Amino acid sequence: MPVARITVLKRTFQHDLVDAYVQDKEFRQQFGKCSVFEEGQTFVSEDWPSKPEGFCERAWPNIHHEVAMVMYGSSIPWIEEPGYTITCCNDGLRPVIFLIERVEDDEIDAIDRIDGQLDISQSTGRGSNSVPPSADEIGETHSAVG
Repeated sequence: MPVARITVLKRTFQHDLVDAYVQDKEFRQQFGKCSVFEEGQTFVSEDWPSKPEGFCERAWPNIHHEVAMVMYGSSIPWIEEPGYTITCCNDGLRPVIFLIERVEDDEIDAIDRIDGQLDISQSTGRGSNSVPPSADEIGETHSAVG
């Protein structure tokens, strides 16, 4: 059973675009970073194409094809580390950037199940309450591999 971990790397906000294109001043003042996700938050996709519980309804259709690619063994040519990709939702004013990682079979065997759900928090040290790897850390891993 293929499994992927989705980690929220960064929530962004394009203030200049909001100022330029959102006409209603009150509405413009309400805009900010995405309120659905928190940086470092993780989700598990083990029943593709079903959306992971708690995942944004709008973001899932934007990234589910890349989740499937990583889950089922594809590697992205411009990402040095196999089994990873970086992607984002298509909210042009406040996009959220995600790290998608394939969880390998040997990790799955070590994963505990809690109430029938995968608990990946102990599998790589990047649980749902921990900070995801920084771009520098990912780069260091790629340098060591390449």
